[in-house]
Amino acid sequence: MAIPSRQIGWSTKANLLWQISKQLERLTCVTAGGCNTTTTTTTTISYYYYSGDNCISPLFSQIIRTTVSLSIGDVVLTDDGACYTINSTYVGPDYSVEYVSTETCFVDPCPTTTTTTTTAPLVNTNSTFVDCPGACDAGPCSQPYDYFDVWMTQECIDTFPTVGCVIWLDDKATIPFPNGSYNDGTGLGCIYITNGTITSTPPPVFTDTTFINCPGSCFIGCVVPYNYYSVYMSQACIDAWPTSGCEVWLDANATEPFPTGSYPGLTGCIEIENGVVI
Repeated sequence: MAIPSRQIGWSTKANLLWQISKQLERLTCVTAGGCNTTTTTTTTISYYYYSGDNCISPLFSQIIRTTVSLSIGDVVLTDDGACYTINSTYVGPDYSVEYVSTETCFVDPCPTTTTTTTTAPLVNTNSTFVDCPGACDAGPCSQPYDYFDVWMTQECIDTFPTVGCVIWLDDKATIPFPNGSYNDGTGLGCIYITNGTITSTPPPVFTDTTFINCPGSCFIGCVVPYNYYSVYMSQACIDAWPTSGCEVWLDANATEPFPTGSYPGLTGCIEIENGVVI
């Protein structure tokens, strides 16, 4: 039988009897193994928050919520189906995606590109590239030959002179062989070198006496004495200037073309597009 609640206005004796009854009820519960009670427990989930970079689009980041402690550099799968690399911790509670797993993305981690360049070692040679004075096609060199002291790969030494081979003045490959047209030693041909590389065509030649530089409209005559542009062209283009198809460069390595435009000439306009006379 349940003990009723204590009422206001009870006598001292009634209050004393109620207290004794409550104590007996508690003792009975203990002796009987406990009374039926209802306990309500509230559990608060504790989250960690991180910032992560998307594996496919690294510039796209998300805030990631997780109950698992993660480390910087972990690659994790989130509930949006993407993998992210954890890059820093974040102060919540805002988040965009929720952590799912760290195992899935280990199979297909964030893509990385590794480029390995293997460079053949350079070999010193002073017995391959003949060094003799005179013009490129001036005839055979005097014997015994003098040789340039240079560095090349062994393949280029064995097949000298091969177009595309690079010739260096030092073993660290920092000083390319000077531009020029060099006698091949036999008098039968030339070795053309531009920016240290053997080419099939002569390197450009410096000239400041060919391409007139004067202000004004394209068809207005220039004032005498003429000023000239300092440029680089092939000797053939210098000799037959201006010829369509000729290339005009601002540097000896033929890397900086003369600006596109219309320029005054002695007999009319010289049209240049990306360094080429048209």
